[in-house]
Amino acid sequence: MYSHAQYVSPSSLVALLCDWVFEDKDAGSADTAERLSQWLSPLDAIALHAAHRSIQATGKDMAPARKSISIELDVEFRRLHNELLTSLALPGPSTTRHSHAMHPVPPGKLIGDPDFAYTRCRQHHFEQQRLMERQIDAFRRRCRQVLAHSSQRHRQLAELDIAMEHFFGERERALLSKLPALLERRFQALKAMQHSTSTTALLDSSTPPSQLNGWIATFEKNFHAALRAELAHRLDPVVGMVEAFSNET
Repeated sequence: MYSHAQYVSPSSLVALLCDWVFEDKDAGSADTAERLSQWLSPLDAIALHAAHRSIQATGKDMAPARKSISIELDVEFRRLHNELLTSLALPGPSTTRHSHAMHPVPPGKLIGDPDFAYTRCRQHHFEQQRLMERQIDAFRRRCRQVLAHSSQRHRQLAELDIAMEHFFGERERALLSKLPALLERRFQALKAMQHSTSTTALLDSSTPPSQLNGWIATFEKNFHAALRAELAHRLDPVVGMVEAFSNET
């Protein structure tokens, strides 16, 4: 079974944004529970409380789940994680004239006009977000179905996951949809920093050309780090369900 240690921590997405000075200056004054409560209206809070009471009242245990089901779920998760992780690589143009295949661009090898390079990154990010949402949501439903036909504790976990997605899912999706814009801010910030020092560098004939465009390689590393952190964040609910199911079967 995969453990959290084998993933980029979901919290690393927040850490990256904070490192890039995108953090909310008032965020430190409230803990996580308090900030989540601000996402709920009074009616939402009442409904969430009712859902919690209903989950606690879940009936008797069903037959224990077979170990084979736990292994099958784990295999499906490994496959999903590996496929999505592989798809994060930024595609490059085909190396053949008539082929439509896309080949990964090695880190630090974005070339040409920097703004065009970012356009490719932004398009790739949108595509990856659609792919992650579609495939992870499908597997998340699969996990719930498996847990719902298992023990009482597993059914409660599945019902809790449904409730959390109902109350917080839309807000979470809205926030994640802003990530490409935040990465564009990072791109422009690095570009501006490079511009402020480029005049001096150009006057120095000993400055290698690679240093003049080194900020592009830095952005690409940031871009891939953000994608990996976003993937870890989106996978976190299913990681919890898969691990909970495996630990009790």
